[in-house]
Amino acid sequence: MKKFIQFIKNLFIFFCVAIVIGICVSYLLIIISNNLRFDVELDTFAPNVLTRVYDRNGELLGELFAEKRDIVSIDSIPKDLIYAVVSAEDQNFFEHNGFDVTAMLRAIIRDIQAMKFKEGGSTISQQLAKNMTLKTQKRMSRKIKEAFFTVKIEKKYSKMEIIELYLNQVYFGGPAWGVQEAAGYYFGKDAKDLNLAECSMLAGIIRVPAYYDPYKHFEKAKMRQNYVLKRMVEDGYITIEQAEEALKQEIIIKRKPSTPRKAEYFLDYIVKYLIDQYGYAKTFNGGLNVQTTLDLKIQEKAEEALRLANQRRIDEELPEIQGGIIVMDPNTGQILAMVGGLDYETSKWNRAVQAPRQPGSLFKVFLYTAYLDNGRGTLSDLWYDTPIAFPDIKVAIKEEEPDSNTMALSISDTELKSMTPEQLKEWEDAVADSLTDTSSEEIEDQVDFWIPTNYQNFSGIVNIRKAIQSSINLIAIKVTHSIGPELVVSYAYRMGIKSPLKPVMSVSLGSNEVNLLETVSAISCLPTGGWRNEPVAILSITDYKGKEYEKFIKKPKQVLDERTAFLMNYALMGVVQFGSGWRANIPGHQIAGKTGTTNNFTDAWFVGYTPDYICGIFIGNDDPSESLGDQEAGGKVAAPVWKDVMFDFLKDIEDPKKFNVPEDIVFREIDPTTGLLATQESKTKYLEAYIKGTEPTKYSDYSKKEETRSLEDKIELFKIKY
Repeated sequence: MKKFIQFIKNLFIFFCVAIVIGICVSYLLIIISNNLRFDVELDTFAPNVLTRVYDRNGELLGELFAEKRDIVSIDSIPKDLIYAVVSAEDQNFFEHNGFDVTAMLRAIIRDIQAMKFKEGGSTISQQLAKNMTLKTQKRMSRKIKEAFFTVKIEKKYSKMEIIELYLNQVYFGGPAWGVQEAAGYYFGKDAKDLNLAECSMLAGIIRVPAYYDPYKHFEKAKMRQNYVLKRMVEDGYITIEQAEEALKQEIIIKRKPSTPRKAEYFLDYIVKYLIDQYGYAKTFNGGLNVQTTLDLKIQEKAEEALRLANQRRIDEELPEIQGGIIVMDPNTGQILAMVGGLDYETSKWNRAVQAPRQPGSLFKVFLYTAYLDNGRGTLSDLWYDTPIAFPDIKVAIKEEEPDSNTMALSISDTELKSMTPEQLKEWEDAVADSLTDTSSEEIEDQVDFWIPTNYQNFSGIVNIRKAIQSSINLIAIKVTHSIGPELVVSYAYRMGIKSPLKPVMSVSLGSNEVNLLETVSAISCLPTGGWRNEPVAILSITDYKGKEYEKFIKKPKQVLDERTAFLMNYALMGVVQFGSGWRANIPGHQIAGKTGTTNNFTDAWFVGYTPDYICGIFIGNDDPSESLGDQEAGGKVAAPVWKDVMFDFLKDIEDPKKFNVPEDIVFREIDPTTGLLATQESKTKYLEAYIKGTEPTKYSDYSKKEETRSLEDKIELFKIKY
């Protein structure tokens, strides 16, 4: 009896000690679990999800990913797939708390027999823990960490939430991460459309994807499918009849058509922005939904227009070309189209953004904007288009603008401003005498000064409007001298040019290099009445959970007086109606624009705009020394491309907008030969625009005709004064 009582006491003590030890161990495990550092945190965990980029209307442009994974909700996953995966991977999933002791003991015995970690015996929760921590090493320390993380998963999520996370995270082989991508990769459909036969085969792949890959080992995949179906019958998820029918059903292995990438130069532009703002991981793994400003219809038209321009040259037996196109909404700065070249696969160099080139006479837009905005003159001012020479200036480039019958050489301004009118006249006379039999290049070899010359002949007295319309280089040079090249550069920067500019006399002829995007963006402040919007390519960015990262907000900045902007619009409309840009004209629309051509016809430019659209065209060769061909100037090469891009969109507008006319703008009938108010004696007349207070008040007096038109007496003067 005493022995029995002693046994009971010992047993009681044993259980008490065991309970105390259990409590201590449990407490210790809780402390360890709470303080253990994991590779990820459950509260902030996000799987690697592909990023999608859309146009402004929701059309998919392309997908960005490191792991091609698309997240779907549990409601979009067939029940058959859930049960197939449970039967194949963890038949006690719905009963255990994260660990299957029987499976673990079986795995331990096999690992001991093999003297290495051969079989994990992991549950779905444990596999999810391993996948979430992104570690696959089979080390004991790793297993301990995964065990603790499994406990956290089971405490935080329901069973259906765990299976949802697992099926979206698990690797199915090939490029397929997650059930949605796997369904598309193996069966060409979405996960929600999978049948029992496909679900059972897909569930069987998970164990060893390379071994059960139905593309390479279809028979092995069928054997594994048979195993999964039998397990599903044993677990009571399906009947024998359903299993037999599924096993007999034909399975067609085919890939879902890959998503074609559209507007690839623009996509690269977007990717660079995303990486700069959010980093590589967020860009390719963050599951972002990026809605861009691009309009795919306009983009496709722009791409077609560049190809058509190249085909026209081939038909004319001219060398092929490259080029860039930018279409923007000037009222918001939103980029509607971006073409960086003829073929992205051939060359990924984006010529709309990455190709700084000389813009030629297109840069005169900034010159005359500065001239008008500073009260230096009006559009009806008369200037002499006559020879002039600048001393001690080295030749840099030569620009040709055949549509205006002018040609000039780019220079650096050193001593020009110290010259007296008498000195200038002395050089001009020498140049004029030598022009008869000697080319400008020969003169440059004989004298030590820069000589801008006319392409064929001089126009004599012309007004600023005519100088802009016909892109007369000599007038541009004289106006630049009058206001100073520094002022021209300052206006280019103010309007939006970002590239470094040298304030030299040739600046207005486009001797500095700029890219197409910044040029279009800078000129876009004209149709808006002097308000500039920075170019923007993104409307919004959210992730797959709906978190908003970015949303477009319009931030206009006034950079010009609205009256100056209108005067430039009014003058540049003349370029399209009567000048070098006539090939871009579309009847019924107010279109303003400017052409540009560089030395030896290597680059051709045209930037044109309406109140709602601005489109810039650059045509050239990747080798800047290679000519487009004789007379292949901006008006001939680039302006028709502009019309090809914009015609279909503009022709369907029933009531086209017109440029806004500010209140302080007045119109007067002008005699172009005098720049004064027209009279009955005026043989020709036109309607000119002025800022109120700057309009001429005198009428033309033809009794002074000979005096005002005498070039010989007034050749030293740049501007005619009445």
